[in-house]
Amino acid sequence: FEAVGLTFRIESLATVLFERMIAQQELRYVTKSTLRKVTGWLRLMLRAIRIDGCMGRAISTGISMLDQALLAEGVSVDQYVNIFQSISHAVEKVIRIRFLDVYETILDRVLQGMLRRGLLQTDAGSDPEETILKVSEGFLRDLIARSFALQQLDGLVGKVLQSLQEGRERFDRDTLNVLMTYDADRCFAAIDGKLGPLDGAIYLGNKGYMIKRLAREGISVPHGFIITTEFFRCLEAIRSCDELQHDVIQQLHKQIARLERVTGARFGDPGNPLLLSVRSSASISMPGVLDTFLNVGLSEEVASGFAARSGSPWGAWDAYRRFLQFWGMAHGVDRDVFDAMMRDAKQEFGVEKKSHMPDEAMKALALRYRQLVLDYDVKVTDDPYEQLTTCMDLVLDSWHSEKSRIYRKETQIAEEWGTSVIVQCMVYGNLNDRSGTGVTLTCDPRHTAGDVRLYGDFIVQGQGEDVVSGLVDTFPISEEQRLSQATSAPMSLEKDLPRIYEALHGHARTLIYDQGMYHQEIEFTFESDDPADLYI
Repeated sequence: FEAVGLTFRIESLATVLFERMIAQQELRYVTKSTLRKVTGWLRLMLRAIRIDGCMGRAISTGISMLDQALLAEGVSVDQYVNIFQSISHAVEKVIRIRFLDVYETILDRVLQGMLRRGLLQTDAGSDPEETILKVSEGFLRDLIARSFALQQLDGLVGKVLQSLQEGRERFDRDTLNVLMTYDADRCFAAIDGKLGPLDGAIYLGNKGYMIKRLAREGISVPHGFIITTEFFRCLEAIRSCDELQHDVIQQLHKQIARLERVTGARFGDPGNPLLLSVRSSASISMPGVLDTFLNVGLSEEVASGFAARSGSPWGAWDAYRRFLQFWGMAHGVDRDVFDAMMRDAKQEFGVEKKSHMPDEAMKALALRYRQLVLDYDVKVTDDPYEQLTTCMDLVLDSWHSEKSRIYRKETQIAEEWGTSVIVQCMVYGNLNDRSGTGVTLTCDPRHTAGDVRLYGDFIVQGQGEDVVSGLVDTFPISEEQRLSQATSAPMSLEKDLPRIYEALHGHARTLIYDQGMYHQEIEFTFESDDPADLYI
């Protein structure tokens, strides 16, 4: 008796868990990842009804078809509807064979006899047949409900079918078929030092893949995550589905929460702000063509807090100024307008370089940039998540810009590639004259030998786009490079920041000699002259 009682209690617990599992899953829309979860639940429920004595062979066949459909490419929503209809019919058949065929005739005879003997009373205004039908239905419904997992199985299949059929009314066929192939598990990849089977250049883009590979090799790269080309492929379908957009926001919150745990900083917190870069990563490189954003998460309030915490008010307000320029340019404000405002500010404060501007002058300039953007009727949001999602959208949409289309046409890059989006914690090369950023080749193009010789440019007190923009004076990486120039530069990374140079050279040797890579172009940023503050 104890064993029987324990069995009943376990069945009751399993039934509650099945119901909770279904209730917690969003089934107002169906995607490939949703169907993968549903398939797992169907297997569990099939095992449960078999424990209760039902073989369910037709149900098993339907689940097997669903497995095969999930592995196949291009399965349409109509095909998935057919599969779930077959499973639904199989469940109905189980109910018919196991309960209706067994009890209907017997129930009718028993209830007829109870009516004749006065043991069963008819409801007022009802004839005996209606009373028999009502009692029979209640008995059979209760019997089915008590059967282990059968009612939950029937309910789950019905909910999926309803969602699929509503989707056919809600979306056009192309959008719906894209949604049916959408796999949320393939849309986000953490930069965590691990490489999965799908973590290649096609999903992550070339830059994203290399960043993950560097992280795996133990080379310091900023923490972050990658929104893959799977997301880009389904972008228009996602934008047409409010529920999926909500899920994307939830995924972003999870990724940001992970970064907050790793860094100790908080996104949007003036006391200890987490700032982000948002960059493109196409499978085939398109340098300088797609949009980039730095210092995402800054507002006037956050910049004030960052200025106090970092000990570099100039760097904090310079970061905010840069964010506003990226934001404005992505919304159509011409770069020349910002450059003119910078020239005016240098003249006003009597300096040749922006790095010589006083802290308060850089703050004033940043706030002028903000007003400039607003004057062009461009909204500047202070909400960090709205900034992040907007920057993501702008990076993704820049794939379709006229500049991008022309570039792809000239270089014969297929339109279908799309781009992933790399989101990483900011590294600040603009804090002071011992911080900086640069780009180096791992080999000197003037030499035919394939050995590692760093050759490139860097700046101090700047951020990444300064080096490639051509708007600031840069310095050579190595002493050999500096001394070979017609006009000798006043400094080199090797001479003036030797520990950063040695660390960078060590990374290059690891990649080329130890990992056997072809020679690379490396972007780097350092927050101080301590090698621990160097990031690739």
